[in-house]
Amino acid sequence: MFSKNFDSKHEAKHCPRCQRQFICKANRIHRCDCSNVRLSPETSEHIWQLYDECLCQICLSELETIVTPLKSHQLWQSLG
Repeated sequence: MFSKNFDSKHEAKHCPRCQRQFICKANRIHRCDCSNVRLSPETSEHIWQLYDECLCQICLSELETIVTPLKSHQLWQSLG
């Protein structure tokens, strides 16, 4: 559970993928944890197709390690 000391402009959310609670700072994106994760265009597209809400930093990182190699593998198979 989060303390009440976080900025009232931030929002406590539950990740729709893993259900972890996290603080969304979309109103100050430069300070948001998600800005620390670099997503490939393929991963960003995958996330936007499946989820309507923000994901936690852990899930964003996990999906980047899963989706990008998978899409690259599929591309190579289609070329061969």
